[in-house]
Amino acid sequence: SAAAEELAALPLAAIGAGKALPLEGGLNPAWADWISKLRTAIVTPMFGDTATLSAGDWALISARFAAFEGWVAGKKGAAVEKLGLGRVREILASSTKESLTALIEKDKLLEQEANAIASVDKLVRYHRDLYTLLNNFASFQDFYSPGTKAIFQVGSLYIDGRSYDLCIKVDDIAKHSSMANLSQTYIAYCECRRNGDAEKMSIAAAFTDGTSDNLMVGRNGVFYDRKGNDWDATIVKIIDHPISIRQAFWSPYKQISKMVHDQIEKVAASHDKTVKDAASAGVSDTAHKAEAGQPAAAPPFDVGKFAGIFAAIGLAIGAIGTAIASVLTGFLNLSWWQMPLAVGGLLLLISGPSMVIAYFKLRKRNLAPI
Repeated sequence: SAAAEELAALPLAAIGAGKALPLEGGLNPAWADWISKLRTAIVTPMFGDTATLSAGDWALISARFAAFEGWVAGKKGAAVEKLGLGRVREILASSTKESLTALIEKDKLLEQEANAIASVDKLVRYHRDLYTLLNNFASFQDFYSPGTKAIFQVGSLYIDGRSYDLCIKVDDIAKHSSMANLSQTYIAYCECRRNGDAEKMSIAAAFTDGTSDNLMVGRNGVFYDRKGNDWDATIVKIIDHPISIRQAFWSPYKQISKMVHDQIEKVAASHDKTVKDAASAGVSDTAHKAEAGQPAAAPPFDVGKFAGIFAAIGLAIGAIGTAIASVLTGFLNLSWWQMPLAVGGLLLLISGPSMVIAYFKLRKRNLAPI
């Protein structure tokens, strides 16, 4: 117990300057039994029936046992002592040594065959797996063959109404994404969970077709692994790259549409705030006048203000109408074969730069960093 260990760590007896060790009375209870055995076995035979042990007596005892300690330290064969002297002699007298030596020599005759087992095992594994390894990591035949999946494809991700088969298991998203960015591929990292949070894993899904308009961090999907188990998948990180030239063609128009939509929302929000502030100020002013006992005066109609607003709106509509009319007039004055060329030229002027950039990025798309 802890108390016994603490007691054993204390001195053998009460400490005093030049005082001999008592062999009876005043002893540490933890050592009393051992000191009694020491007195019976060593002290009494050497010094007679004495009740104390001086430092000189202890030095003499230590000197007497020094040779024995040296013999014990240098003794060999302790591993076979438990067999007993009779058994050891029996073994030495028998032919066991010769039998063991003969077996060893017999085994050495088959040394080459035994060493060849490892080579045969390696050859069998090469025969079984090398072809599969080359098809998956050298020629990528399994990856590009319809209806089959490569070893590194861990399953399929279903999200945004589409399925993606190029899904790779990832242990560290931060490290993988720093390298995967060089692939020039649109990649969504997803955290997958099943059975609550009992099982978790992370995957990197490559998007090679469609659009990314509805893909964002936090978007949920379903992932099916190679065994058919379903996982709840959530996008946690996205590496943005062009997905296709078709997406790049429509990208400028979507950006313009988004910009116009955002501006309309800002103007509407600003106007709504102005109206609310004006209404709040009017209500507050009316309340103050009512409290003062004065009838609330109706706000005067500012004809000049509204005339300016209507004039500005009219000028804007007129300018837009004039521009549209001039464009339509010029377009209708073209020959029939020039009209498609004009439309195509306008589309190329708007979408051409993004399509060219997407083309070069798609040409550099590389599977290796993924």
